Amino acid sequence: MSSFLGHRRKSHRLAAAGAVTLPEPIHFFQLDNITTGLDDLGTGGTGSPWARLNNTGASTDTNADPSGAGDAVLFLNSVDYINRSDVAWDGARDELTMTCWYNMSSINTSANYLVSWRGANGTAGRLTQMQVANSIQNYLGGAMFDDVNSELMFLNDPDINNVASQWYFGAVTFKGGVGKIYRATQGTNTLDELESETNAGLVEFTPDTMPFALGVQSWVKTNSSSRHNGNLWSVGIWDEELSVEQLQEIYDKQEVGDVYADFTWT
Repeated sequence: MSSFLGHRRKSHRLAAAGAVTLPEPIHFFQLDNITTGLDDLGTGGTGSPWARLNNTGASTDTNADPSGAGDAVLFLNSVDYINRSDVAWDGARDELTMTCWYNMSSINTSANYLVSWRGANGTAGRLTQMQVANSIQNYLGGAMFDDVNSELMFLNDPDINNVASQWYFGAVTFKGGVGKIYRATQGTNTLDELESETNAGLVEFTPDTMPFALGVQSWVKTNSSSRHNGNLWSVGIWDEELSVEQLQEIYDKQEVGDVYADFTWT
């Protein structure tokens, strides 16, 4: 039987830049344009099937990143998404961190899917996702699945509202059966731990190939009611759990517009 323990929210003051070291992501996409911004610059990207993601309709949005000085990728919820079909999780099978910046022009009728790496069911393979669900609260949510889809973890905090035309930094982490989801609002110095959930039965991720997508549900890209409507910027994926201090460091740098080339990885 699954063991789900506790919902909690904590707020953390953001650390000063340079306070902690950062491991290099296995996959990351700057999303500052629709050409090289779609290249996988992580350690798992070079020479891999990832390379440059496929673009369906997304465009470059000038001076639209969180700092207002750099560019971001713009999605229109009726038609646009970015994807790479049928790739396998290629890191440690029991740890994960995923981060992204998102800004919604509007909340879609079902959800604004931000990052999705999964198939339709356990047979197709499921790994993780992050989305803003459309409800009274329009909350940030995430999910993780194990290797046989018998255990899963949904992370959300319906008490935290997401509003349109506001940049947010979101992060999902997992290690040792414990998943956490975080959000920070651009222009503030607080990183909220929205929820921490424990499921001792969720041990390791599937090695199967699965579709990967940004701005849409990867397993059903025709579902226009779940497409993102707005901007995405700086998606990063690690095969280890990043600490609160490391997430704060990423937020601190990216809030002022630093691209991944400005980071020093360990």
